Amino acid sequence: SSGERLFKCDVCGKHFATNEYLKCHKRCHLGAKPYKCGVCGKTFGLRASLAQHSNVHAGNEANVSGM
Repeated sequence: SSGERLFKCDVCGKHFATNEYLKCHKRCHLGAKPYKCGVCGKTFGLRASLAQHSNVHAGNEANVSGM
């Protein structure tokens, strides 16, 4: 069915619908933070977290970059 989650995390056993979601999830186990705020240098594991953080710098142009 379309709701099946075929990709399993070998660390915690969670299942994901796509391999891309699994790759993003695995970052939490590795502690990887490839997204860096161009304003203050703080790093994040998810692009969405960086986007949310950029609101802290309202009025400044945040430079979103992968490391």
